[in-house]
Amino acid sequence: MGEDIMTTTELFPSQNLDQILDDDTIALQLSRPATDDDTPHLIANQNEDGAIGHIIIFLFDDRGRVSEERLRMKDVLVLPDHKKVIVPWNETDQPIEDASSLLHGVLGHLACNVNLFPVSYERWPDVPPIYKEEIWKLIESKFALSTDQQRAYCMGNMGKKWKDNRYRLCAEFYNKIASLDQNIDNYPDGMTREQWAGFLAYKKSDKAKKYSEINTKNRAKQTIMHTLGSKSIAKTKHELEKKYGCKISRGEMFGIAHTKKDGNFVSDEARLKNDELLEDLEDVSDEDEAYEFTFGKEHPGRVRGMGFGVVPSQIRKRSRVSGSSSNNSGPTQAEYNTLKEELDTIKTQMATILQHIGAPMPPNLNSNQVADLGSPGLKRSSHASHTPHVEVPDLSPWVPPPPPQP
Repeated sequence: MGEDIMTTTELFPSQNLDQILDDDTIALQLSRPATDDDTPHLIANQNEDGAIGHIIIFLFDDRGRVSEERLRMKDVLVLPDHKKVIVPWNETDQPIEDASSLLHGVLGHLACNVNLFPVSYERWPDVPPIYKEEIWKLIESKFALSTDQQRAYCMGNMGKKWKDNRYRLCAEFYNKIASLDQNIDNYPDGMTREQWAGFLAYKKSDKAKKYSEINTKNRAKQTIMHTLGSKSIAKTKHELEKKYGCKISRGEMFGIAHTKKDGNFVSDEARLKNDELLEDLEDVSDEDEAYEFTFGKEHPGRVRGMGFGVVPSQIRKRSRVSGSSSNNSGPTQAEYNTLKEELDTIKTQMATILQHIGAPMPPNLNSNQVADLGSPGLKRSSHASHTPHVEVPDLSPWVPPPPPQP
């Protein structure tokens, strides 16, 4: 067998799906350790053998009844058709609480099953849609998932784990010194020789070598490692907010995720970055803008410090909503004081004019109208200058009504 091996295109496995999932020879493949921007491949609550332990979660059945049960990942795959695991999601469309651990475990188990998703494809988008559709039907039958955002998260998470598993397999079974034929003969258990040969054909291509060099350089730039272990940032943030009863900001999460149990940062670089971030937060009101000042612009498809699934467009949308809310929150104290002074001046001038012409002060201008400028009813206008809009009362001279006719 020579260098002209072609990548094989395989149809969706004709094997029964349940038989594939129950095959003990297809181990749950683990990839590299999680980094600050990763969602973990396996979850907390693991025993010494690495198997996922029991987790207390909520399920609902086809009659809408909710029950509480203790489940493992393997239990989820054999749930009756009328039961589904309830997965809570946060405001950025990331799974949270204990059910998220089961979801991540199942996604990793499926993504790393080489019979379901062969590694011989170059990229996750190259995997035929029929593969993904069949697996999505399985996921949807075990978890209560309903929105397009939840589907996108699950498929994207599986794609990442599929890619990471390819790296792991290459590191474990590919020998750079050995010949191509020798490497092909060293194919992993549970994988066909043809599929492994197709993967190695891509691995030895110039395109793959170029990407490998780029990835190696980018990986070397990740010098600040987090201390969250296998727990996702979204789940950690939710647990802390629930424990302390307050919102945890993105800036605060950086310090939490990079601090050891003894209270010290993982490195001097992490401590300096945290100090720089805190200074930037004092200078600007938008924490996302401060984060960008400290760490630079976000890369497409991910947002640092937020965990898997969050993209820059969500952050920009959040900033626009936050800015809009602040623009509609009413005048500031300084603006209120300026308006009050202006109206007091107008009132004094009008009183002088009316006194000069011998007319009384109109009843529709009184001190309460000035005081009412600070009420919630006074809102900012939507034009660019954000100048508060104030309805100025009618200051035309008041003329008493004529006496009634006899």
